[in-house]
Amino acid sequence: MSFEQLYYDNNTDRYQLTQKKKFGESSTTQTLNTYDSQQLIQILEFSWDMTYGAKGEHRSTRTGGKISRKNLNKFGDVIIGKLGELAFYNIFKQRPLIKEISPLDFECYGLTMWDDADFTIRNIYNHTFQIAVKTTKHIGNLLLLETDDWIIQNGKAIYVPNQQSNNVGHFDYLFFARVKSEINLLIQNDVYNNYSDSELKSYFFKSIKNMHILTEIVGYISNQDLVYIIENKYILPQGSLFGAIIQGMDASNYYVQSGCLRQIKK
Repeated sequence: MSFEQLYYDNNTDRYQLTQKKKFGESSTTQTLNTYDSQQLIQILEFSWDMTYGAKGEHRSTRTGGKISRKNLNKFGDVIIGKLGELAFYNIFKQRPLIKEISPLDFECYGLTMWDDADFTIRNIYNHTFQIAVKTTKHIGNLLLLETDDWIIQNGKAIYVPNQQSNNVGHFDYLFFARVKSEINLLIQNDVYNNYSDSELKSYFFKSIKNMHILTEIVGYISNQDLVYIIENKYILPQGSLFGAIIQGMDASNYYVQSGCLRQIKK
C-alpha cells in the first residue's frame, strides 16, 4: 500500500492534495431515511445530551489545539461523528463475513472517560477486531489524527486517551467516513441567541429530520499503516495552511489522503 504525502507549495506556503477521492465515488454512498429513522432520533438525543443536555462532555478543544468550540459547534460535530458510525454499522452488519458487530454506543461519557472503541466486530472465523470511525463533512479529503493523541508501543499505534480502557488504546482498523448534509449551515446561523434550550432543541431536531443526508465510508487504514504514517511523519503542523482553507490548522495532525485509503471490497 502506498501513502503519498501532501505537496507543499513554497509560493503559497500551503499544503495541497495529491490523491483525492471525490464524495460519491465510493460504492458505500448511502441516503439516510431521516424522517422515519429511529437511529437518527437516537443520534440527535445523544448529541444534545453530550452538549446542551450536560449529561456527558465533548472536548471544547482538540488535543494540542487552541480554538474553543461552543455547544452549538460541538452539537454539530457529535451529530456528524455519529452519522459516520451509523454508516459503518449499516454497511458492515450486512456483510457475509461479519458474524457479530457491536451496536452504536449512545452512552454519555465525561471528559476523562472514553469508550473502548467505536465498534467491536467478530468475523465468521471468530477473529475479533477493534474499530475506530473518523468522520468529516463531504468536502473533506484527509483522515486527520491529532499527533498528541498517538504513540507507538511495541510496534503498534496506540491511542493515548484510551490507554486505561480494556483495549489499551489499540485499534485494528480506522475507517474514514464522510457526511453530506446542511447541518453545518444550520448551526452557523446567528439567530439562536433568543431561543430557550427547549425551543432550540425542537427547532434543530425538526430541521435535521427534514434534511437530505448522504453518508459514505471512503476507506480505511490498518494499525500497521498508522505506524508507518507516524514513523514517516505524515504531519500537518499546527498553524499550517491546507488547500483553500483560510484558517491555519488548530492542532498538529497525522494525515492520510482520501485517495490513498484502503478500499472496502465488495
